[in-house]
Amino acid sequence: MLTLLAPYGAVNVAVNGLEAMAAIEKAWQVNEPYDLICLDIMLPEMDGFQVLKNVRRMEKQRAGDQLNHVKIIMTSALNDPRIIERAYGERCEAYLVKPINKAQLIDTIRRMGLLDKLSTV
Repeated sequence: MLTLLAPYGAVNVAVNGLEAMAAIEKAWQVNEPYDLICLDIMLPEMDGFQVLKNVRRMEKQRAGDQLNHVKIIMTSALNDPRIIERAYGERCEAYLVKPINKAQLIDTIRRMGLLDKLSTV
């Protein structure tokens, strides 16, 4: 993901779910929230579903019902319809199956309206 996204903007990498949450919280604290988070489902320490749930819960606490929230693309080698349905149920914007295709990733980001302002964990 780092290689695919680096040409489009600043990219941060977290090696596990706890590190991802720490980076997301820090970004909020300095009032520079991420525009995009690409989140693997099978992360150590805290899985991607837990991170997604925590982000959406924290957004609601911080901003109430405002629609301005971080766009989250879930990524996984799991191409199981139940897993994909669960990801959308937890309010991700997109789900991409690995291996990630660059054209598909960029098209997904373009449809989200983020091509000109990319950041990611």
